[in-house]
Amino acid sequence: MVVNRWTLISVAGVDVVLFVIANATSKSSGHPGTVSNAFWYIFLAGVVLLILLVVAALIRWQRAKAR
Repeated sequence: MVVNRWTLISVAGVDVVLFVIANATSKSSGHPGTVSNAFWYIFLAGVVLLILLVVAALIRWQRAKAR
């Protein structure tokens, strides 16, 4: 997977959409395992992925700058 600006923007956009969906469905999340909880877990996984991609991009940028 190529870590570039568009990849980071795409992952961030998907995370924003998941966050909105999780908040919209949170009114019906009275029980564990509901749709809202699933969206929250997917959103959190996306945030972790985004952080890892940003770190990878920064490392790549630093190595390219050092050459």
